[in-house]
Amino acid sequence: CDVFKRAIGSAGAAVFPVLVPMLEHAVGAFESCQAVASLEVLQASVEAFGADSTAIAGLAAPLGRALSSVLPLRTTSHPEVVGAVFDLAHRSLLFAPGALFASGAIEPLLDGAAVA
Repeated sequence: CDVFKRAIGSAGAAVFPVLVPMLEHAVGAFESCQAVASLEVLQASVEAFGADSTAIAGLAAPLGRALSSVLPLRTTSHPEVVGAVFDLAHRSLLFAPGALFASGAIEPLLDGAAVA
């Protein structure tokens, strides 16, 4: 995941053609082991491509998939995962609100905020 995050940060728009497969791999890693680094890949992509209207659909699906795999939050959730989820939501609201709203994760996020 660190390689993906660095590629997004350093290569910028050159990564765009392979962004969705890259995000799908990161989300798959998050679903299997809830590695915070996987959410950081999503966060970097939201920051880098959130202003690009053509990227919204490509960002929304992986974002929704990652968030739905951890929401609703449980009191047994690891604190670092909970923090990373809300960091991702915060960055998404700042840089790509359209992708966050299109992901269908707003209501579960608000429910999770009530629990956290």
